[in-house]
Amino acid sequence: MGIGLGLCMINQIKINDKKLINFQKEKFYVKFYLENGDCLTLREVQNQQNIQILCNGLQIWKTRKTFQSIWLYKEYYSNEYYSKTKNPFSGKKHKDCTKERQSKLMKGRYSGHKNPFYGRTHNQETKEKLSKISSQLVGDKNPFFGKTHSDETRKILSEKTSKWLKTKNGQDALTKAVIATLNRPFKKTKIEKIVEKKLIENNLHFTYNKIIGSNQYDFIVHPNVLIECQGDYWHGNPEIYEKEQLNERQQFKQRRDQEKKEFAENLGYVIYYIWERDILNNDFSSIEVLWK
Repeated sequence: MGIGLGLCMINQIKINDKKLINFQKEKFYVKFYLENGDCLTLREVQNQQNIQILCNGLQIWKTRKTFQSIWLYKEYYSNEYYSKTKNPFSGKKHKDCTKERQSKLMKGRYSGHKNPFYGRTHNQETKEKLSKISSQLVGDKNPFFGKTHSDETRKILSEKTSKWLKTKNGQDALTKAVIATLNRPFKKTKIEKIVEKKLIENNLHFTYNKIIGSNQYDFIVHPNVLIECQGDYWHGNPEIYEKEQLNERQQFKQRRDQEKKEFAENLGYVIYYIWERDILNNDFSSIEVLWK
């Protein structure tokens, strides 16, 4: 069954897992016929909870507008099509004064207990449906597949993100993200496994993945000695890379390393670094003081 609705093609409709094969529109009512022989009225269809609509091969949401479009033979436009072609505001922009006024009107309107979803969570069935829909938008099925943001767009997104992170909501979200990251199980890298084996061979009492404040350190040799295993590329090994050769990511890593070092030392910890090249060459001279 395929019903052409504007640029959106309804490929298939299922009601309670039964395929809709036909419907009959009369003057005062509409009847829906399912593949198992059931006949439902419009009201009965509206009251159903388990309804699936496949549009262009992807599942779309059940909405009253969607069904009205189907049973009244009206055009149904996807959000993308409507926003680009039928929206009277397409190509226009709000003035700064209008944006400011709208921002003030909306500020706090749906935050906290004012949000209709406040204190609620999706049930398992809904989570599975959302997961299934998301899985259908990977690879070349993703509308943004093969595209990249322009430099101008990246700059705008960066500025907006930086501005948002300074707000209370942004700081709360960042804190939650950091805590979630620190609490997740860390997977040992190749060089960390080698160092761990060396520490065991020398009967040192240590713990992997030490969290201090909001910082993570690779090992702590009790009571207060920290060990960091540094990847040559990501941390910019000075014996391999000149300072002028470091990219932004390497420079950022080095700044973070310095911040973590100062933070730990201010709390009374001693920190040792061992580089990837030395580890792979079985050179542990930078930390062998711990067992000699």
